[in-house]
Amino acid sequence: MQGEFIKHGGAGAWDEGATATPGAMVRSDGQIYVFYAGFGAGGQHMSVGVASGSSLLTLKKHAQNPILVPAAGAWDGGQVSMARPIQEGSYTCLAYEGANLDFTCEATNRYGWGLARSLDLVNWERLGSNPLGLSAQNPYGCGNDMPSIYRRDWDQVVFVYHTSADTRTLVREFLAVD
Repeated sequence: MQGEFIKHGGAGAWDEGATATPGAMVRSDGQIYVFYAGFGAGGQHMSVGVASGSSLLTLKKHAQNPILVPAAGAWDGGQVSMARPIQEGSYTCLAYEGANLDFTCEATNRYGWGLARSLDLVNWERLGSNPLGLSAQNPYGCGNDMPSIYRRDWDQVVFVYHTSADTRTLVREFLAVD
């Protein structure tokens, strides 16, 4: 199957400019949830939305999108994207990328990653210990970003894979999810 499955929004929509970086999960009820980044026309401040359906062909964007937005004045105050979900008990947890500016790589833009959790996929609580990784200020601004969350089947240990602070290496970290 190929083709568009989450199209950017129409004129005036929060995701009018683009949709990108999908991360998906299938919940125990069989519903597929795809988390994606989007931004408005002319804007570069990404937020996260979610679409769901019984198949990739029937995905519908949630009416309350965007569900995770930049937190003014915080490490992720410029953009949030790359949302990667995992189910942990009654919570859905997102490992996500954030930056203090927009999504460009430049010396003053510091990327990082953090975690948020939700019971209803609409209202998200960021972990107080965020960011869990943050790039050093460097000429490129990127690093310690692009998180991907994974649970090993045999022992249920959760890991997050992400780029290193200098962007040259991939890193794996054990994650204790409560």
